[in-house]
Amino acid sequence: MSVIRTYETPSDLFMKLIREGRRTWGCTQLEDKADHFFNFCITSLSLRDWCIEELKLTGKDKDDFFKLHSSNEWLNYCGSIANSSKHFALKAGRKSAVSSVNNTVDSLVPIFPDGAWHDEVKIERVSFEITTSDGESKGLMLLLFWTCYEWEKIFDQYSIRRPHDNIKVSMFVEMYYPS
Repeated sequence: MSVIRTYETPSDLFMKLIREGRRTWGCTQLEDKADHFFNFCITSLSLRDWCIEELKLTGKDKDDFFKLHSSNEWLNYCGSIANSSKHFALKAGRKSAVSSVNNTVDSLVPIFPDGAWHDEVKIERVSFEITTSDGESKGLMLLLFWTCYEWEKIFDQYSIRRPHDNIKVSMFVEMYYPS
């Protein structure tokens, strides 16, 4: 399917989505985080076409898959971000589900292996706040997580092989080394 032989199936591209999500989440430099987030959104949008190809959908079935994708809240956010970033704006007649992606700073509180929260070890990190076309605010972590979750549901609905359920959580697991 791809000239890059590492990517042969939708499952391979889904794993790329997870890796892009991990890089996006863990990145501490704004420009790098923006690069990784853009790649995450492009990869999510590309997965739509990979699934259509894998399933060999045509005609009404292909149209139904496009509708399923565009009607999904989280996948539509990624599609809007990907298309408006690639093309500077959406084609005439198309409405973006996202009005802006703004820089912010998240305060993160780690959870240690024993399950305990440690408020005294708060970490601040650059992040993004996604504002939907209806003015609702979505955090970066939510968008990364729910996008992957929704892809898992579609893979299951269409019986496309995919990695295990817990793989999406790996985007947010980090090592903490006290200073």
